[in-house]
Amino acid sequence: MDFNTISKTITSVFKLKTNGDKEIQIITGASYPTRTPISLFLDKVKEGWVLSDKKQTLRIMNNIYELRAPDVKNCINAVLRIYGFKLSNGMIYIEIQNEQALEKRIFDMLMCIGQLVNMYAFFDAPDKQN
Repeated sequence: MDFNTISKTITSVFKLKTNGDKEIQIITGASYPTRTPISLFLDKVKEGWVLSDKKQTLRIMNNIYELRAPDVKNCINAVLRIYGFKLSNGMIYIEIQNEQALEKRIFDMLMCIGQLVNMYAFFDAPDKQN
């Protein structure tokens, strides 16, 4: 490996797909524990852009946790609060007002998602009780 190879690899980590000028899918290269790729989405709104996971994280978490359990809800809310994200109808999101905030918020969302899907480390019984 040389510097150029490393540089090309690192700078090609994120890939983008666009849906007109209203939505950008950010393919991150990261995966959920289920090996499902993590994609983030930027959607154009009146005031700017919204960065979200399009409900993907809670769908994955629903297979791991009892999402209605009080301790799980508290943990989810605490993690979202740490990173400054909101949750609405199963979607994790934040409004992005300017380009300078975008890079940090993308990485914050990836860290937040990682912490959420791996929070089983803090519980005695990580799997759903069926």
